[in-house]
Amino acid sequence: DEYPESKYYKSQIAELGFAYESITDFETAAGYYEKLFSLDQEHEAAKDALFSAGLYRKSLGEWQAAIDNFNKYITAWPDDERVAGMTIDVAQIYADNGKPDEAMRVFESFFDSPPAGASIDQAFYARMQYGLILEGRGSNPDKHWGSTLAAFETARTSGQEIPLATEIAAQIMYKQAAPELAAYMEMD
Repeated sequence: DEYPESKYYKSQIAELGFAYESITDFETAAGYYEKLFSLDQEHEAAKDALFSAGLYRKSLGEWQAAIDNFNKYITAWPDDERVAGMTIDVAQIYADNGKPDEAMRVFESFFDSPPAGASIDQAFYARMQYGLILEGRGSNPDKHWGSTLAAFETARTSGQEIPLATEIAAQIMYKQAAPELAAYMEMD
């Protein structure tokens, strides 16, 4: 702190974050990692530091700070291989913390315009979560389920390997058939 103009300053911030991480003081480590990112996004340790800070904030229950860190990461490195999974994490964090509108917005954006490196299975996971939130809110998800099954059929006929998407499509088909099954079971 006494020598912020030193050429070693930013590297020492990174080292302090790592030192606190090593002794499992994740809150302090996250603070140093966030500081490093704010000082120099181009520092060789900034990328991994910000990712770690997001994970630590999430684990500490500081979900808003976790989302903030993940969104900064996504903005700074949009083509990174971790962005697709991180985007799903952001949506799930919103959903888990009582923010369904925000979760739906992120899930919908994901399956409408998947980030670089996103798999088709991740897109179908986002579609499923979006539909489940619709159901949970008492909205009718039939139109969404129909478009999801149409997208599945397109993907299936293209010959792609889509194991999770196949499972999701089966769950949706079951959901759609359940009312008819219940009506049948009620018959004398």
